[in-house]
Amino acid sequence: MIRILPFIKKKKMWIIAAVVIVAAIFLFINGRKKSEPIETIHPSVQTLKKTLEVSGVVDARESVNLRFLAGGKLVYLGVKEGDAVKKWQTVATIDLQELKKKLDQELKTYESTRTDFDQTIYANKDIHGNATTDRTLQKNQISLESEVMSVELKNIALKNASVYSPFAGILVSSPTNTVGTILAATDIFQVVNPNTMYVEADVDEADIGLVYVGQQAEIVLDSYPDEPIATTVTSIAFQSAESTSGTVFKVKLDLPVSNDTLRYKLGMNGTAKILLEEKTNVLSVPLISLIERDGKTYVEVMGAAKNTQLKEVKKGLETDESVEIISGLTESDEVVKK
Repeated sequence: MIRILPFIKKKKMWIIAAVVIVAAIFLFINGRKKSEPIETIHPSVQTLKKTLEVSGVVDARESVNLRFLAGGKLVYLGVKEGDAVKKWQTVATIDLQELKKKLDQELKTYESTRTDFDQTIYANKDIHGNATTDRTLQKNQISLESEVMSVELKNIALKNASVYSPFAGILVSSPTNTVGTILAATDIFQVVNPNTMYVEADVDEADIGLVYVGQQAEIVLDSYPDEPIATTVTSIAFQSAESTSGTVFKVKLDLPVSNDTLRYKLGMNGTAKILLEEKTNVLSVPLISLIERDGKTYVEVMGAAKNTQLKEVKKGLETDESVEIISGLTESDEVVKK
């Protein structure tokens, strides 16, 4: 019993010391809060703009993929990737001789098929109502028609041995920069008119009802964050699309700036702020100053005796940062800044 008492006394002393320290910290913090001055602001008259902010990507209205109907050896290349292209300028040409040989070969195949067709018709001219004969004649007819189409396609390919740009622009993509390369029918030369750029944005289906053609907007590209561009909505897709965020509608906004120096490029990302509502010369306070309670709106104001009190207000247009005050405040009021 003699050994236990000193231990209990020592433990009580530690507890008392801990309580004293906690109380001291509380009094210190509480004293600092009381000594800190209350910061206030005056309601200001300004223009408020409510906007819908959406992300978008730069694209071009005039963009075309040129390709040959049939593959072949490249014998002429008018421009290289990155070069300027004039309207109707020849971009590339494939070997005509090779295409002519393919056409001649197809014509010979057609002649052979035609001969077989005529012989089959003649051999079965006196046979009627025989199912096997009818199937043979039908098969021959299909083979002949197929060969006719092959000849026509080879002839079209011969006439289209060169590809031309339908407008002035830039060759932004080319399968090769070397003459003599064998091109496939799937190889593409892409030409873009850099002066027809626009931004295509995804607008959520919940917000698309707020957007209309001709609506004012502002574009800020990630590459040029300090250069906002005034623009308008030029088109709204009738068909919805799916994105990672859900169902959206494609909205196009013009990029009404000169692009002679090619500053604006395909695939650039940016943000479009579509103007939904605007009010000028309205009394406003920061949105964070509002206090919502029991269906009413208040702000905290500084009284004549330097004490704070709640004052009911009627709010109007809200933006991301400010709110219009329709009644309840004047410019001389001191609103507590949160």
